[in-house]
Amino acid sequence: MNRIRYHVTLEGLLGFQADAVLGEAVFEVLVDPRDLRQFRASLLDLARISGSDRQWRGILILDEPQISDERLADEWSGIQSLFRPEILARITLVIRRATVLDQVYGHLSDEERESIGAIAEHERHLALRPSRRSAEAFFDILRVLLIHWFRRSGPLTSKELAQQTGFTYPTIASALERLEPHLLRHSNRSIELQSFPRDEWFKLVAQGEKARASQGYTDRSGRPRSPEALLDRLRELGREDISVAGVHGARFYHPGLDLVGSPRLDLVVHAHGMAEPASFLRRLDPALVPAERGEPCQVVVHTLFRSESFSIVAPDGLRWADEVECLLDLHEARLEPQALDFLERLVSKAGGSAKILVVEDVPEVANILMTLLKQFGYKAVIAGDGSIALSLYADGLGSDDPFDLVLLDMSLPGDIREMDVFRKLREMDPRSRVIASSGYFSDTDALLEQGFVGLLAKPFRSHDLERAVRDGLSPTVIRSRA
Repeated sequence: MNRIRYHVTLEGLLGFQADAVLGEAVFEVLVDPRDLRQFRASLLDLARISGSDRQWRGILILDEPQISDERLADEWSGIQSLFRPEILARITLVIRRATVLDQVYGHLSDEERESIGAIAEHERHLALRPSRRSAEAFFDILRVLLIHWFRRSGPLTSKELAQQTGFTYPTIASALERLEPHLLRHSNRSIELQSFPRDEWFKLVAQGEKARASQGYTDRSGRPRSPEALLDRLRELGREDISVAGVHGARFYHPGLDLVGSPRLDLVVHAHGMAEPASFLRRLDPALVPAERGEPCQVVVHTLFRSESFSIVAPDGLRWADEVECLLDLHEARLEPQALDFLERLVSKAGGSAKILVVEDVPEVANILMTLLKQFGYKAVIAGDGSIALSLYADGLGSDDPFDLVLLDMSLPGDIREMDVFRKLREMDPRSRVIASSGYFSDTDALLEQGFVGLLAKPFRSHDLERAVRDGLSPTVIRSRA
C-alpha cells in the first residue's frame, strides 16, 4: 500500500508543489473555493503535469466549494474541449460537501478514493492554521499565562511555558519582557502573573479573529438542531480533542452569569499534530455547512494549535475549553456586558478575593481559619452551625456576591449534621464546591466520590490550608457526582 506524501515538489516541474502524492496520483486541494478562476488554474496545472509525464495522474479536490454543483458541472463540461483525450483521461475532479456523498468526475482507484478524506482534511487544517508571527506568538503566550493565573496553578518555568505553547526560548523571553510590569519572578527563575494585564488583554480581544483560527457553520435546512441537542451528540462521540466553549463554557465556570439563551455552540478542536479539525461535523450534524461571511452560525469551530489544551473533563465525559477561549467567544459573539462580568469574576478569584463560607463550631478554630484566609487574600464568613451555614449560602445565591467555596467541619453539633449540610448545599446549588475538614477521616475515597472537592486534615499548617483552598477553587478539580 502506498503512503501519502504531503507537499511534494515534482522533479522537472519548476514552481509547482503538489498538495499530496499517492503512488502515481498528484493531488491538488482547494478549500472553500469561491470563484472559478482558482478552479480553472488548478485544472491547467494538473493538465500540465499529466501531459509532461505519463507517470502522473492529476486529482483535483474541491472541499466544500462555495460554488453551485450546476456551475461546476457546466465548467467541467466546457473544459473537455480544451484538453486532448489522453490528458483528460488522466484528470479526476472530486467535489466534497458535508451533506452529500462525494461527486467524482473521472476515475479513482480504491486506494485513492479512501485517501480523499485524509488529504482534504490535512489541507483544511493548514488553511485554517494562523501564521505564527511574533505579535500573534505574544498573544498565544499571554493566553497560557492567563489560564494559569485564573486557575491559581502557581508559577512555571520558561521551559514549561515553551513546551505548553510550542515557542522557542527567545520568543518566550520577548513576551515576558513585554509583560514585565505584571509578572512575579521567583528565586528559582519561575514566573507567574501577579496582576491582570488589562491593556494587553483588550488588544488581544480587538484582534481576536487574527489571533484565532475559526470557521462558522450553518444549517440551511430550516430546522436546525438546538445547541443542547448538539451537545448530546458531542457527548456520544466521545472525542478527547474537542471541548465546549462560548456561552456554554462560561456557564460551566460561573453558572450565575447573566447569559440568556444559547445563540450558538462554540467548539474548540485541539489540533496537536495533524488532526482533522472539522471532520467530526459530519457525525455531529450532516446538515452543517460552512457559513458565508455575515451569515448566522449555529456552530463555530475554533482550532487550537498548541501542545496543551487546558480543557477540563466533566464526570459525564464532556470536555470544557479553558476560560480564555470562553471569554474570547463571548466578545466575538458581541456579548460584551456578559464578557466583562465573566472577566471580572475570573480576575477577582485569581487575585485572591474569592468568598469562602467557613462552617466551624469551635470559635478558636474558626478565628484561626478566618485570620489565615484573610492573610491569603480571601473573603471569609463564619457559620457556627449547619442551620446558619445553609441560610448564609442561600442568601449568597440570591445576591451578586455568592460563595465560591465552603469549608465544612465534619463534626458539627445540633440537629443538622455535616452530611445533612452537604446534601442540602448540593440540592440548593449542584455546582457548590465543598471541602471536608476533620481531625480524622475514615474513608477519604468515599468522601471524594460523594462530591467533596478536597479534604483538610486537622491540625493543619497554614500552607496546608492555602493549598486545599487553592485546589478547591480550581476548575480542574471536578466533583465525582453532579
